[in-house]
Amino acid sequence: YMIEVKGNSMRDAHIVEGDFVVVERTESFAPGDIVVARIDGAWTIKFLREANNGNRYLQAASEGDISIHPTNELLIVAVVTTVIRRYRST
Repeated sequence: YMIEVKGNSMRDAHIVEGDFVVVERTESFAPGDIVVARIDGAWTIKFLREANNGNRYLQAASEGDISIHPTNELLIVAVVTTVIRRYRST
């Protein structure tokens, strides 16, 4: 699948608004992967992280590197494999 990025929370990972990411639907993912996830009902693209206690959470890649811990649900549905950026509009 290809998804257009909204927002700049992953800019330090060189993924910014307007970029397109190619994602692979998979059940195989690991901490450190950039994933497409539904967390507490909201869809997002973030780094997957794992705490020392084994709980998984998401982390942005921008100033402050905000961590997002689920209160109810964390569903990982895909891993980002490619970023496409358009430099010139048509």
